[in-house]
Amino acid sequence: MRFHRTPGFATVMAIALSITLLACGDKEPEQRQAFITFLQTRVIDRPGIRIPRLTPEEESAFGPYKDHFAVIADFNRGMNDEVAKPVRDILDKGMPHTIEGLLERREDLKILREAMARLAAALTTHTAKADAARKALSQPEDLAKVYDAAYAKTVTELAAAFSGSFYTAVDKSFATIERLADLLHANRDRIEISGFMVTTSDAGLQQKVAAALDEFNTSQTELNEAQSGFRKLAYGR
Repeated sequence: MRFHRTPGFATVMAIALSITLLACGDKEPEQRQAFITFLQTRVIDRPGIRIPRLTPEEESAFGPYKDHFAVIADFNRGMNDEVAKPVRDILDKGMPHTIEGLLERREDLKILREAMARLAAALTTHTAKADAARKALSQPEDLAKVYDAAYAKTVTELAAAFSGSFYTAVDKSFATIERLADLLHANRDRIEISGFMVTTSDAGLQQKVAAALDEFNTSQTELNEAQSGFRKLAYGR
């Protein structure tokens, strides 16, 4: 008589686990395609930089790829909260409307310029963190191609625009304001001020003041252009 061995508990569990893993693995192509479509239509194709907040349904549809999107979302959240908003506050507070106001806030302007430098350094830190997280992601080739485009738009290009032309224009503007304020402060008893008009009986000093005012006006124009370019990149208009 021959006896047949029945599968042991461990064998049955191993088979069941394999079936479960296969079933989960079958979802990956669907999750990947859903994520690719989302990146293309909701991030890349839309004008400006708008980072959607994932719905519970989208998180479920993307599976593990929702964590890949978190790299982009976390960078932009940090950029907005720790860089963009403070910059707006600095620019709102930092641009005097009269020469008297400029002189009164001469020391404040130096502090604001230093604050801008710290914000630029914070952006560098955020970008490096995001880049490291991006490199750690393992993605199939089709997803990697689309993800790279989305990442370039929402992280790389945004950071470059801020730390490049925009920050340069802001820093130059504050530098010219400082020089003008220092010049006027050093010669306060030799000049007369009315709004943004400065006059003096000293021809040499008048020439220096005129040059400083021209430099200030030029830097303001460049700052406005840089702000416009950055706004167009960020908002698509």
